[in-house]
Amino acid sequence: MQFYWSEYSNKLREHILSPRNLGVFDGAAAARQHMHLAIGRLCQASAQVKISFLVDLEDGLVADAKFQAFGEGCLIGICDTICDLSVRKSHMQVRRISASLIDHHVRDFSDKAAFPAHADTLFNQVLDVVDSAMDSCQDIPILDPALASPPVDLEAGAASPYPGFELLSSAEKLQVIRNVVEKEIQPYVALDDGGVQILELKNQTEVVVSYTGACTSCFAAIGSTLEAIGHTLRLHVHPSLTVSPDMASLQLK
Repeated sequence: MQFYWSEYSNKLREHILSPRNLGVFDGAAAARQHMHLAIGRLCQASAQVKISFLVDLEDGLVADAKFQAFGEGCLIGICDTICDLSVRKSHMQVRRISASLIDHHVRDFSDKAAFPAHADTLFNQVLDVVDSAMDSCQDIPILDPALASPPVDLEAGAASPYPGFELLSSAEKLQVIRNVVEKEIQPYVALDDGGVQILELKNQTEVVVSYTGACTSCFAAIGSTLEAIGHTLRLHVHPSLTVSPDMASLQLK
């Protein structure tokens, strides 16, 4: 089946035409830097992929990632995006990267997919390559999940507040906030096998969140993750919003 450029998002086209993560690593140099070189491969007539990860032996975080690929344009876009998503993530987080997260990362608009529907096979093939690479990292300890990068880039993104947010009812405001968190935050929190729920909106500006899964015992829930949620809501909903955690949902020691 032919892949048409008109079905790609503009961000995906950039990854295909100007991939940022092409290349390989020197195994000897990686060892000298106390890094584990994790490599996954796919060799088929229609698609060939090699993805390499430099994993820090001290904390289990991916320091860098590179790839080589031959095949459809989508294949290059998937590999390059995975490399971007992997840096400063633990090897367990990288294993949880999904097709939906990759697509979300390169969308131009939140409600329009970046990849054509028939890219599903390529997603599965490349994610299998990632899994095979991460299999070699199982014995590397992950000292602190909170050391990984936050769910969103706090330095990037242009503000696009929700139109007429001030005029909405309290219930409508709460639904807008929940929709934004579901689309912009939840896919990244899921990398840690965690979840975020919106409990209430106090005084029209204070958003109270609760955590589930692994987030309940991670100090990032009151640090970088909480900061990322607030940043995202101020960016995509309204600049007056603040976020506070429901401490009853946490099990911090």
